[in-house]
Amino acid sequence: MLKPTHRAFNFAAVSGLILGGMCLKPEWVQVSDLLTMSQQILLIQGGSVFAASWPDRLEIVHRGFSHSLWVVLILSGGTIALLTHPFLFALMSGITFGWFFHLFGDAFSTAGIAWFYPIQGYRRYESGAFCVKGHRGPFLPLYKVGDSAFSFMPKVWWVTGLLFSMGIWYRIGGLI
Repeated sequence: MLKPTHRAFNFAAVSGLILGGMCLKPEWVQVSDLLTMSQQILLIQGGSVFAASWPDRLEIVHRGFSHSLWVVLILSGGTIALLTHPFLFALMSGITFGWFFHLFGDAFSTAGIAWFYPIQGYRRYESGAFCVKGHRGPFLPLYKVGDSAFSFMPKVWWVTGLLFSMGIWYRIGGLI
């Protein structure tokens, strides 16, 4: 995925995750904390969109360490450490989700993701192409990065994210 697609995909994925959590665990939503909860939701969504392209920006060798599960685990640890600080926890949750959903989206590319890099690596070809070595897991190659046939996908993901967000605000509005 390219940067605009990563951002739109992250917005849709994290919004869907929030809405799903609200539907499955309605007790998470407390009427007395609706303002705080609304701010936290916006921080999670914003953090996710903001961090959506970080794995590509912080990479020296494309799809190296920043495209591994190790970074997500480190970020998760940092998120848990902020559990007692609601707004920082929400922002860090968004950043962690943003990083994870970046990797999740890239896992479906023809190159795939070496989730356990450097233990698992990539096969590089003379032409410059590369793909993950070994088993890809459930991540079937669905697209080639930069393929113009999928240029409409950012619009699809933004609309999907907005629909999920409308569902979130509808759930919150029903509690007022």
